[in-house]
Amino acid sequence: MHFPYISRRGVFFLSDLLFSINAVAPMVIIIAIGYFFARAGLMKEPFISQGNRLCYQVFLPLQLFRSIYTSQSSLTGSMNSVIFCLGGSLLVYSAMLVLALKIEKVPERQASLATIFMKSNFVLFGLSLAAQLLGDGNTADVALTIAMLVPLNNIFVITVFTLLLKDKNASSANRFGTLLKKIITNPIFLGAVIGLVFSKLQITLPIFADKVVSQLSNISVPLALLLLGAGFKFSNISVYKKEILLVTGLKGFLLPAGALALASMLGFNTVQMVCVLVIFGSPAASSTYVMAREFGADDTLSANGVIFSSLVSVVTIFFCVLFLRVAGYL
Repeated sequence: MHFPYISRRGVFFLSDLLFSINAVAPMVIIIAIGYFFARAGLMKEPFISQGNRLCYQVFLPLQLFRSIYTSQSSLTGSMNSVIFCLGGSLLVYSAMLVLALKIEKVPERQASLATIFMKSNFVLFGLSLAAQLLGDGNTADVALTIAMLVPLNNIFVITVFTLLLKDKNASSANRFGTLLKKIITNPIFLGAVIGLVFSKLQITLPIFADKVVSQLSNISVPLALLLLGAGFKFSNISVYKKEILLVTGLKGFLLPAGALALASMLGFNTVQMVCVLVIFGSPAASSTYVMAREFGADDTLSANGVIFSSLVSVVTIFFCVLFLRVAGYL
């Protein structure tokens, strides 16, 4: 029996396709498992809220710390991508704020729509995706970029909520000062800074301490993805059709595609391209909903933005990874 001829190019494309599937599928499956666990009653409140708090205050900071602490890289090569991501994020945040002010007439919706584009889940999605694409020991540059972006997007989000909803936040000055203090003492930021200090000063943890940090940091991504899926609750979709289409179209497709295309034209290397994908391809963070509720914004809009941007980002990340693979970056 003779099989149809398959060109080398076709074989390579099939290999690239399988690589992309293998990079994205684990995240999708774990999120789906979390969703079904919640529907089956295996994951409920307050466990979901407590678990999210534990991930963001302990496990994810430990993973950022360990990614930088154990890196063999000098980290100087990541500055181009850090500057690109910082500058690009500033432009995106400003443009999306102007767009939200023009599209929405109610301050509550203006604040929620703008912050959906500002507060991305690159800590969770970024670390998971970077580990899949680069390997567990090669994510220090991505971790450093994330650490630089965490204070920036938090400052923007707090500023938008405070200024647009000042009538609901009479004590905005006190609230702003309190939240700025939280930014400076943010566990994600501190984990990366401490990891950078340990790396630069060549401080070595005792073997038992290194094992503890390693085992705890390994919990972070699978648990956080499970909790993300468990928190999915679809509500009032028809009321927010316009906003959902905007979020999925711009944040889900155009921003990551445009950022990767520009970075490629600038001659970025593999690690830098992954950094760009992580920052501009990650969906809205679940904490966007929490902050919207705290400040009196439209938390239902924020919740839908988180859910639909997460769903669309899976598809987008798949095609972005496929592009990086076919273009020879991976």
